[in-house]
Amino acid sequence: MKTSMILSSLALALPAFAAPVTSSSSSTASGCVAKDNACRASDPVTGLSANQAQCSADNAACKGTTRGSDGLSANMAQCAADYAACLGENPFSKRSAPSGAFGGIAIHSGSDIQFASVNAAGSKFWLKKDTKTYCPEVVGSACPNTTSTQFVGGDNTLSLDTIVPGGQQIYVAVDGTLSFTAPHSASTGAAGSMVEGFSLAQNGEHVQFQGNDWLACPSEGGSYAVYAAAIAHDASACTGFAFRVADSTLPAAWEYN
Repeated sequence: MKTSMILSSLALALPAFAAPVTSSSSSTASGCVAKDNACRASDPVTGLSANQAQCSADNAACKGTTRGSDGLSANMAQCAADYAACLGENPFSKRSAPSGAFGGIAIHSGSDIQFASVNAAGSKFWLKKDTKTYCPEVVGSACPNTTSTQFVGGDNTLSLDTIVPGGQQIYVAVDGTLSFTAPHSASTGAAGSMVEGFSLAQNGEHVQFQGNDWLACPSEGGSYAVYAAAIAHDASACTGFAFRVADSTLPAAWEYN
């Protein structure tokens, strides 16, 4: 499906907004804001350039676990509060993820994750790790031969493109990991996991969560676990990246495991 077709089903994306510096900010927060502003100002490219993605990673690492009760970073929560007060509505509610099937690739120029596909395996999402799919023998020749990860979006939500009854929901776990539910189950694990907040940016080319990019954090065997930059608790060893929408014409997988 072409990206242009995906865009036709999207709500109008809100413009990015800068983080305010208030008199009540702590010295640590102020330092993080200053560093983030300097990082973003160093690259004149508008939107989610690779540099902007790295800025998000660096900013998340700087802020550490300082965050609001709603799971947003303290800085992002303040932005949302100020913007919502101005509009009289939640700014995130206007954002929508793609509604057609698509793949995902990581964008961070000059890094070893550049163009790595975003793959589902073991209830989580990874870079540089193979997709794991399953189809029961009883399905026989009707089993699809899809071995790559495909996504389907909704109204602020994201799912895996599957045939299995009930589908498989994508969510962000409490620790920030991008995760998916088991077949035939709507359970997202521990309380606090989030199924809403997915959106598009950069003219519909990049998927975000709560208006932020993603982090690739080193794991076993040279793979990288995918975390939402807005939620991740420790980004010090991670690399920021943009989650780019990739065209796909492959059939849906039966299920991912």
